[in-house]
Amino acid sequence: MKRFIVNHAWWITLLLGLGMLVAHTFSFDRVKVDNTSIILLLVILLSPFITAITRIKYGDFEAEIDPKEVQKIKNEVSAQTVNANEPTQNSEVEETINSISALVESDPILALAKLRIELEKALNRLFRMTHTEDKSKRVVSPMQLIQKIVE
Repeated sequence: MKRFIVNHAWWITLLLGLGMLVAHTFSFDRVKVDNTSIILLLVILLSPFITAITRIKYGDFEAEIDPKEVQKIKNEVSAQTVNANEPTQNSEVEETINSISALVESDPILALAKLRIELEKALNRLFRMTHTEDKSKRVVSPMQLIQKIVE
C-alpha cells in the first residue's frame, strides 16, 4: 500500500488539488483552501522527486549531495552499528579509567564518587551473572552484594 502511494503520489496530489479547487470555487464551508494546504500539496507532489535533487543554493548557502557519498556514509553507519552492538570490555574499562583519571586532576572528590559508582555497577553486574534466580529489584548496598556473592 505504501509503495502504491509513493509510486502514484502525483496522481493523488492532482486529485486532491482538483478537489480543493472545486470546493473553493463552489464555496463549500467544510473545505478550507489556504496557503498551508497549497504548500502541503506541493510538498506531496515534489516528494517523489526529492532523491533527484543533488544541488541546493539559497543565497550564500550552497550544498551539493552526491548519491555515491550518501551510499558510502550509509555503509559506514551500518558497519559502525554492527560494531557498536559488540562492545568490548577492555574499551569500556579504558574509558572509565580515563574519565576517572581526568576527574582526579580537576576534582578528586568527584573522582572518588565516580569510582564508587563504577564499582557498584561492576558488583551489580557480577551479582546478576552469578545469581540469575534472584530477580528482586530492590536496591542492595554494596556490602550486602559482596556478602551474597561470597556466599
